[in-house]
Amino acid sequence: ALPGDMIALMGPSGAGKTTLLLALNGYLPPSSGMVRINGEDLYNIYDTLRGSIGYVPQDDPVHPELTVFEAVKYSAKFRLPPDYSEEEIDARVEQTIKDLGLEGVKNLQIGRPEKKILSGGQRKRIGLAQVLIRDPKILLMDEPFGPLDAQTREIMGNLLLDLWSADRKAVMFVTHDLEEAIALSDRVVIM
Repeated sequence: ALPGDMIALMGPSGAGKTTLLLALNGYLPPSSGMVRINGEDLYNIYDTLRGSIGYVPQDDPVHPELTVFEAVKYSAKFRLPPDYSEEEIDARVEQTIKDLGLEGVKNLQIGRPEKKILSGGQRKRIGLAQVLIRDPKILLMDEPFGPLDAQTREIMGNLLLDLWSADRKAVMFVTHDLEEAIALSDRVVIM
């Protein structure tokens, strides 16, 4: 994958799509073969590259008691370099929230799935914001569109295309929808 590539990853349940993403993001060393970035073994240089790789898991990693702003800021404090001032962190959080179309809900509590405050699409965008806060150059997403309704899937797809075209990130995402894969990606990898 090169900068600017958008790759859809498809395959049946149990094919290893999530395992592949975990190997590509540095969380799970492969049992054979190598993951290379610019010709280097990722696992030998992981400490220097981990800020360049963003991973958005399938489940929304958001704390239900926090507001949208608090959740993204909390993530920023862990992901941004330690020399960022409080003002710089707040500005980055505000911009990321705006980029993802969450400014209208930034002061709302996230809530639990059984006690809905935010929609599923808004929760997915919060998970994405928590990763994009550090501006990774490689973005790996495990089913960023599911289980969302058709209108929200389209919004998320357009958002992803906007982010990809603006920043020329290398993006790989898992999907089970062939039409979605063809519409959003340069290449489709089928496992």
